[in-house]
Amino acid sequence: MKICSLLNPLDSTIANRPHHTQALITQIPKIAVCNRHHSVEQQLCRWLLSSIDRSPSNELTVTQELIAHMLGVRREGITEATGKLLHAGLISYRRGHITVLDRS
Repeated sequence: MKICSLLNPLDSTIANRPHHTQALITQIPKIAVCNRHHSVEQQLCRWLLSSIDRSPSNELTVTQELIAHMLGVRREGITEATGKLLHAGLISYRRGHITVLDRS
């Protein structure tokens, strides 16, 4: 019996793993530069956009504390940055839920 006959033909993730891995490896240095040289607001925007790209909707269920942990910044910085984005009409926010209203 051939090994390929054991694989589920509907499992497309096996074929896509090398591309996904290469994309991730390419993104890591870019993220490191972003985290070092950009403001918390810019980091938050990048994180929100990359998160909703992997989400079926523009709404994320996430707390400011979790975002702060993910970005390696203080929660107060995330509170200030979300306030600016909220005031600019780019996001809506209620405890634990952020919706991106304008991707530009």
